[in-house]
Amino acid sequence: MSDTLLTQVYQRTKEQVHKEIIECKELSARELFIVQLFVKGNSLKNIAGYLCLSLGTVQSHFKHIYEKLGIQKQTELVSWYHNQFFKSSGK
Repeated sequence: MSDTLLTQVYQRTKEQVHKEIIECKELSARELFIVQLFVKGNSLKNIAGYLCLSLGTVQSHFKHIYEKLGIQKQTELVSWYHNQFFKSSGK
């Protein structure tokens, strides 16, 4: 994929993620943004590249997210996110 196309894809993802505002007391804004990127279908490697972080740093963020939310699986994280989104949006 060309750099220009990759930049456009990331920009669209960023715009979509920022449209979904969720109130969250458990996670920091950065952690919530990482969760949103993940739920949108991005791999940890892609998230690391997008945020200019090492893969280890993103994995560390996920470890903290899981600990804060008391979860152990990616499916639990996706379920938590959707519950938060629907609760915040009144859907």
